[in-house]
Amino acid sequence: IPEHFFRSLNRHYLPICITFGIAIVVGAAVIANFAAEVIGSWNSAAPGITKRMFAVVGALLVVSLPAIQLVDNWKLRDASSRYFAFDYARNSLSELPPNAIYFTGGDNDTFPILYLQDVEGIRRDVRLVNLSLLVDPTYAKRLVREDPTLPIPTTRTLHDAAKPDWTDSTLADVVRLNAGRRPITFAITTTGILAGFKRFTRLDGLHYRAMSHADSPIVLDTL
Repeated sequence: IPEHFFRSLNRHYLPICITFGIAIVVGAAVIANFAAEVIGSWNSAAPGITKRMFAVVGALLVVSLPAIQLVDNWKLRDASSRYFAFDYARNSLSELPPNAIYFTGGDNDTFPILYLQDVEGIRRDVRLVNLSLLVDPTYAKRLVREDPTLPIPTTRTLHDAAKPDWTDSTLADVVRLNAGRRPITFAITTTGILAGFKRFTRLDGLHYRAMSHADSPIVLDTL
């Protein structure tokens, strides 16, 4: 796994960078107007040359500053050869049992799966459910509306989601409503979310599989 892959803060800093960019442009405009007034007040023998020089220098500064940033940061920020997210998602999907329900925990383990399913057409038989979003009742209702066979409880409220045992009780309801009809699986990134329910799962390669009893032994052939 590449260093700092899961928590790059560039995207979080983008709004403040845009805000600073606007402030810089406004400041540059004020400085340019002030400089133009100063140059205009000069009683020079060749005012045209002075104005042209000011325009050339200003244009060079405007072009050079973003060009320097582009050159300095291109190699560091170029993601055209980074395939970890694609490979991780493809490997995760490829080993899931047919018609599985696949729970993910956040954004980094969800969006690559959605891309492969919706764009590449890979493993569309797998139903993706974001465990973190189940705290929103509208998300659960939308999932069931799109796929009525999903064993997702839709009667919970945001108040229920604030309870300490929300995850365990919700997953217990999922298992109960599923009644063994579809394989229930979890991404390996959901370890911290599964809480006490993790005892009722078995590690099968890149995912956990819900089991009917606690502390099921690992099957080496599935790893």
